[in-house]
Amino acid sequence: CAHTQTSFIEQVIYEMCVQVFGTDKVLSRDRSILGFELDIVVLSDNKEPIFAIEPGSWTLHKNYADKDLFKIEACKKKNIDLLIIYDQKKETTSNDTDNIWWYTNSFNRANDVNIKALLERIAVRFGFDISKIDYKLIKKTANDHSRRMSTSDITEKVKSINPMIEVM
Repeated sequence: CAHTQTSFIEQVIYEMCVQVFGTDKVLSRDRSILGFELDIVVLSDNKEPIFAIEPGSWTLHKNYADKDLFKIEACKKKNIDLLIIYDQKKETTSNDTDNIWWYTNSFNRANDVNIKALLERIAVRFGFDISKIDYKLIKKTANDHSRRMSTSDITEKVKSINPMIEVM
């Protein structure tokens, strides 16, 4: 795949959490807590998970909705507050719940107004202040970490893993 395996909006939310809580309290794509991946996890001072966020496109995730519901229940058992955020949902009949938010719009790179509103809503939901975040830095870092990889980037990455592989 020519992606870094993470979406732009996932990186935006991750970078916001890093600015608010610090690098040592935010995990990305963690598999150690539940045995399966959580996109973003925020830890307490004593390194216990407090909450997790799973952003994703409904178009890509609709076939995994049961898995997402399972994640919510697994997190509840470990006292982790999980929020799942779906964007690009064409049907508008779904109502937000405490653990799932639905958006019809796309959280793409050009959608600053909606992205900022989402970050504010997340901060209110989990009770933290984002008044001092550097949104421009968040957006730049997120863009860098979620960009498509060029053929030469992929070739370089593969060769760094195994120099014996020839990329054609």
